[in-house]
Amino acid sequence: MHCRLWGAGGVGQTTLAKNLNNELLKNVPSANLSFGVAVWVTVPKLPIDIRKIQPQIASRLDLQVDNEASGESVARKIYQRLKKETSFLLILDDVWEAINLDYVGVPQPEYPAISKVILTSCFSAVCKQMKTDTEMNIFTLKEDESWQLFVKNAGDVANLEYIQPLPKKIAKECGGFPLAITVIGTSMRGKTRVELWEDALKSLRMSEPHKQRCLEKKGILGEHDTYEQAYNRGITLIESLKDACLLEVDKMDFVMGKVVDCVKMHDVVRDVARWIASTFGDEHTSVFQAGIELNEISHIKISASVTKISLVSNKIECRPDCFTKCPKTTSLLLQDNQPLKKIPQEFFWACPALRVLNLSLTSIIKLPSSINSLCQLRALILQSCFELKELPPFANLHNLQMLDCDHTMLHFLPQGMDNLINLRLLSMHGYDLKSINNGFFLKLPSIEMLCLTAVLERPFLMRFHLCRILLTFLLKWIAHHFSIEITPG
Repeated sequence: MHCRLWGAGGVGQTTLAKNLNNELLKNVPSANLSFGVAVWVTVPKLPIDIRKIQPQIASRLDLQVDNEASGESVARKIYQRLKKETSFLLILDDVWEAINLDYVGVPQPEYPAISKVILTSCFSAVCKQMKTDTEMNIFTLKEDESWQLFVKNAGDVANLEYIQPLPKKIAKECGGFPLAITVIGTSMRGKTRVELWEDALKSLRMSEPHKQRCLEKKGILGEHDTYEQAYNRGITLIESLKDACLLEVDKMDFVMGKVVDCVKMHDVVRDVARWIASTFGDEHTSVFQAGIELNEISHIKISASVTKISLVSNKIECRPDCFTKCPKTTSLLLQDNQPLKKIPQEFFWACPALRVLNLSLTSIIKLPSSINSLCQLRALILQSCFELKELPPFANLHNLQMLDCDHTMLHFLPQGMDNLINLRLLSMHGYDLKSINNGFFLKLPSIEMLCLTAVLERPFLMRFHLCRILLTFLLKWIAHHFSIEITPG
């Protein structure tokens, strides 16, 4: 039988497996821990070399192995030795990719399985490839457990009255990860100055996790033939990150009391991702300044080589008078900046290559006409801009594939919508559908998904990916339902 201990890095799989191994090494008789031999293997990082696994097993089994011997001959020796045992336990720690145990020389457990193979991994897919039978998902610690572990590592200083409540807040910021709690707790041991604790708390909070909406996953724009394929690819990527424990399932109240499916990234994982993004490029091509209570863009350095800018969940009020030209920037994320009310005309001229623009959950009232100069724009997301009442002409946005204006105060769609020949998704709050011109929907040849929320007793939501004939039929039904005259294009 193969068992797996699965969870995010630092959550304690290795520690749990080590405790089990140590108990077995004590040779204390136990009905629950009856194995002839227990073997611990620290699996080497990628690419995995079987020749680095076999010597660890051979050493535990007191086998003499010639360094020049082939992997096959070593595998035969290991196999013959393990077959002599009534039962064995093999623990494979930190597995990053599937291992063929036949090549290692490990006999496959026979039914009923007395021998066991336990592996620890951050990757659910790896465990499935190795055909594990039993799964134990290791979760983060509860708040009281986190505090107990923190005090154990930080010592009595954590309970000093004049330092409280800082230690408890720091322990909570560790997110229940034993590794983070142990490292940070140990680093604060013996530190009696309040200033040190305040600085540690601020440092942790500078990178707190941000929840990301994933009910409407946006997929990979421009890389697939249809919106449905892009949508499916987006789901696949999200699920892969969840399987690797790089994203966690979460819930949040989004708007109007509606609960949507979400994922979040822990701050430890996020910091590593940011470090990788900024370190392994030719230049610093990404700017991530999310959730740091930033109120002016001028406080950060943005070079002309930047391709992606994320200023999510800050307190930005407006764009500075002088903004660095970013000719290579393709993605600009400004969502969840509630104080943001106005965007100057020159703003979009500084970023002519934008493909993705997200201004959701801001207080903007209108967009400048310069947005019509963004000929490469693929996605414009204005969701939950509750003060947004009008949009400028969009005639030049020929490449726009997604326009999300749900939960806004828009009563009229912008002029030039007829030119959006590549528009795949249109989401809007249908306050006044009578403002739509005759045959409007039929002039959008690439449309695949309509999300029209009307002010009725219940929302009217319609999504489709249909052939032209069925689409025409449904559009006529919409016209009849809302008393709109729609003529064939």
